[in-house]
Amino acid sequence: MFDRISDRGLQRRIKQHVIGKRHRFFAVVQPGFEHALREELGEFSISTDDETEISGGLEFTAALDEAFLYTARTRCASRVLMRLGTFRSHDYYVLEKEISRFPWELFVHPAASVSFRASSRSSMIYHTGKLEEIFQKFMGQRLMEKSSADFFPAPDKVPEVEIVIRNEDNTAMVSLDMSGPEFYKRGSLKERVAAPLRETLASLILRESELFTYNTLIDPMCGSGTFSIEAAAMVRGDFSREREFPFMWFPFFVGKRYSNAMSRVESEEGEFNLRIITSDSHEAAVKAAAGNSASEYGNVIKPEVRDFFSYGEDDISGRTLIVLNPPYGRRIGSGDPLSLYRKIGRKLNGDLSSASVSIIVPGIEFQKALGIPFQKKILFKNGGIESALLMRRV
Repeated sequence: MFDRISDRGLQRRIKQHVIGKRHRFFAVVQPGFEHALREELGEFSISTDDETEISGGLEFTAALDEAFLYTARTRCASRVLMRLGTFRSHDYYVLEKEISRFPWELFVHPAASVSFRASSRSSMIYHTGKLEEIFQKFMGQRLMEKSSADFFPAPDKVPEVEIVIRNEDNTAMVSLDMSGPEFYKRGSLKERVAAPLRETLASLILRESELFTYNTLIDPMCGSGTFSIEAAAMVRGDFSREREFPFMWFPFFVGKRYSNAMSRVESEEGEFNLRIITSDSHEAAVKAAAGNSASEYGNVIKPEVRDFFSYGEDDISGRTLIVLNPPYGRRIGSGDPLSLYRKIGRKLNGDLSSASVSIIVPGIEFQKALGIPFQKKILFKNGGIESALLMRRV
């Protein structure tokens, strides 16, 4: 977008004040998995300070190109936001004045459809609708005065921009959404069975499980195939090549630099060195998993109808990781809901005791029923249910 702006004065200001600087960003993550997110950021050579970790995300400093590439390639973050600044909100006049002075024209396309998502607590302006109204009014006035659609190439569709406002203790932190709809909606699961695992959560679990240290992955209750598909994508270094991101419409987006960087990434694809065994006892699940994986990973993911309890020592090859998201609630059906977990635990402690395990359990009673030794436990919410990831390493 930047390299097609016709107004030279605006170009100079964007280059000097935005492109030429490093900026603060915030990566949103499933609470409980901040460590996995930090590890992924590190693989992109993006460092974070220990002080920046809060529940549900990490702040980091990066150049724009680094942030664009990370947003396009992350498999762990749900969203990526660009921090624009803070605004004093203890007084209407002060807030309106600060909004009017902020150089929105450097960050927002004048033809964009701008939406706001606000939260507020412990502040004079507690009504989020009022807060959004103030930002919309005075940001719009600034854009009308300082920018023009004539400066920009005509868009083939109306750019959509979301501005996130977190107003706390009379200070409004304002961020620009870089990534659009949350990444678990990225569309890799075309066919779904009951309660599919979110793609981002599957990636986080695989990263916490140290997937890259294993030769074999067994996904024996595969459902829609999320674990297997995410594992294949992680090993291959895949990312969404088709998705269009909001940052592509930002005035400071340099399309040629981004395209060149992505081309270099595509040329770095390495050897696929993970054996993936995918199965489910339900034919509908196997059909869904096969449909989801066919186009991209059909050569390495071959789902089959098979019961988990049929697995044994012969299926373990080299260092093996078993990932499990057993049914819970209505998915278990009638009878004792804990009996299935006792049976799973006996199997894992018996025929499959030589494999590492990462398993999701929906509560302490299920953890006790499972009865497997584990070295690490992460508490999180899975579909709104208080859950835990138990990890056994052998």
